Amino acid sequence: MQLGFGAAMRHAHAGLSILDFPKAYGHWWPQIHKADLPALNVERTEVLHMPPTTLGQIHLQMGHRLMAGLIFLGVVGAAVIVWRRRALLPAGLRWLGLGWPVVLAAQITLGIYTIWTQKAADVATAHVAVGATSLVWGVILYAAVRRWSAVPAFAPSAIEQPAGVAA
Repeated sequence: MQLGFGAAMRHAHAGLSILDFPKAYGHWWPQIHKADLPALNVERTEVLHMPPTTLGQIHLQMGHRLMAGLIFLGVVGAAVIVWRRRALLPAGLRWLGLGWPVVLAAQITLGIYTIWTQKAADVATAHVAVGATSLVWGVILYAAVRRWSAVPAFAPSAIEQPAGVAA
């Protein structure tokens, strides 16, 4: 979903529909109404030399921001689980599980800098590239966990003793 939000923002040119961060037009949720758009767009086009925006573009950008926060919380939660169970996991899974929040933090930082630099090409491109990397990282981690948990010798539920061995 997040990549969908990002792609929609990019193709709708909504990436700078909100020019401030962490707030949006001075509020935690933008207080912009349809009647406010003409004055807002006059300032955007005549003073800032930027294209006009729409309420849809503003809400799209807010959805992208909100989804980024939710994903980050989920990934940090997964990393906490990995940290608590680190002794049970192979080194590769630990590395993937604990590295994912770092990649995602870089992604969010680049997203913030994309706004603060008014979508500087190098920063925006890095934001897109690291976003793709974080998705691939998550898919690889998911596949690795599935594979690891399917191997009977390592499966969390396979704590049985081999036949003939006393507990």
